[in-house]
Amino acid sequence: MIVFGVILATAIDALWGGFVLTKLWAWFVVPTFHLPELTLPVAIGLTRITAILTSKLDHDIETHKWTDILRNSLSAAIVMPLVALVLGAIAHSYM
Repeated sequence: MIVFGVILATAIDALWGGFVLTKLWAWFVVPTFHLPELTLPVAIGLTRITAILTSKLDHDIETHKWTDILRNSLSAAIVMPLVALVLGAIAHSYM
């Protein structure tokens, strides 16, 4: 069950993060640098690359419950891109 949860959290993170990246890219990068818009598959790939490059290993993982790790991962996968999207929408409204 934990493995399924981790896979689900990763899929949600990839799709949601990719969607948010396409929006932020279209709002800020396209008009500023005159670059093409990102497609969802490209944005998902970029978010996965970024996740790999910025991930850090928790050396004290034995003291954490897997359910807590999964819940925190899922929360971060949803909440962090949502905050970025809301803040980006606010900034975009002033352009």
